[in-house]
Amino acid sequence: MRGIKYILVPILALLLGSCIYPYDIELKEGAEGTVTIDGDIIYGEISTFTVGLTQSVADSVSKQFFVNTLYVECEDGTKYQGVNERGDIYIVDTRHLDKEKRYRFVAKISKDGFSPSNARTYMTDFMEVQITPPIDSISYQIAQDSLSVSINVSTHDDSKPEGYYRWEYEENWEFKSVYRATYEYAYYSNSVYEIDFETENRYYCWGKALSRDVLVYSTKNSGSNVVYQEVLNGNIDATDKRLNTLYCIDVIQYSLTEEGYNFWKTLKKNEEGMGDIFSPQPSKPRGNIYCEEDKDEYVIGHIGCSSVTRMRRFITTQEFGIYREADMTSPSIIGREGWQTAYMEGLDVIEINEETRECFWAPLKCVDCRKYGTKDKPDFWPTTNK
Repeated sequence: MRGIKYILVPILALLLGSCIYPYDIELKEGAEGTVTIDGDIIYGEISTFTVGLTQSVADSVSKQFFVNTLYVECEDGTKYQGVNERGDIYIVDTRHLDKEKRYRFVAKISKDGFSPSNARTYMTDFMEVQITPPIDSISYQIAQDSLSVSINVSTHDDSKPEGYYRWEYEENWEFKSVYRATYEYAYYSNSVYEIDFETENRYYCWGKALSRDVLVYSTKNSGSNVVYQEVLNGNIDATDKRLNTLYCIDVIQYSLTEEGYNFWKTLKKNEEGMGDIFSPQPSKPRGNIYCEEDKDEYVIGHIGCSSVTRMRRFITTQEFGIYREADMTSPSIIGREGWQTAYMEGLDVIEINEETRECFWAPLKCVDCRKYGTKDKPDFWPTTNK
């Protein structure tokens, strides 16, 4: 009989540092309350960890637990104490680690309340620091039919005969609505008024997304420790707003141990195998975290110990060269008597003929870019549009 499905509590995504994946794992009935720990010991940076408990998908009440202490420990006995940043997220200052020494993760967690006397110790063994090589390039490849594009990463490491890698990324993109509206409609007064395009336009918007797939690669048995154009995002459609004006991707790269790679590879296989009753059922990935008091207790998660490398790339719509507008609809000329009806039917005003008072209207999705994004422009964005 299949086990009950359990999910992580909470399911969080930590931007470009530690990413909680929704561990949809078959556990035995009554196994809710399994400890889940996500994060990595990051050499030279602030490390972020998220602690949670599993619960049944049918259980609407979150399981109570308490983290009594959490720290990274060096083999020489030095402890780097964690600080509760918010909720179940903890940060540890690991900017000044010695890459020649080994480190482990330790957390004391009470699963049935807030009493330290009930706490159990969840930890890893001491680990060497894996030094991550630089990212060589971020590239893109247009499909032969020009209907999609993939974003790829390349790297290499001459210091090791083989390597194990994992990536996360953040995408940001600027896009424009189909029509450049210079007027806005007020329904209750049934009137159209000119806007200050510089500050009130619905023409320029921005979108944002984080990687959600498990992205890992091994060069074992390949003859060289080279990763060439490994796909990060494999199918961006030619009509996707990402390709409309300006696209940016920030990639973070981790070096893994073979053990760490196998953990993430198992997660990836589970992710790809879900949804088909004829596929092999998801296996339970066992990471390197264990309970000191009961080494048979199942713990979800794997903690690595490495440096990370990053790269950012901007790509313009001209470089992609394949974008096509999916929502192109010709404007309609509508007199004032039809404005309220047009608005209720999902149209929006573009501009008005001041002499005839006739307005040009189009579907809202063609006029207001906020249907597909926001006006939140990233601080690092290079264009002057607002």
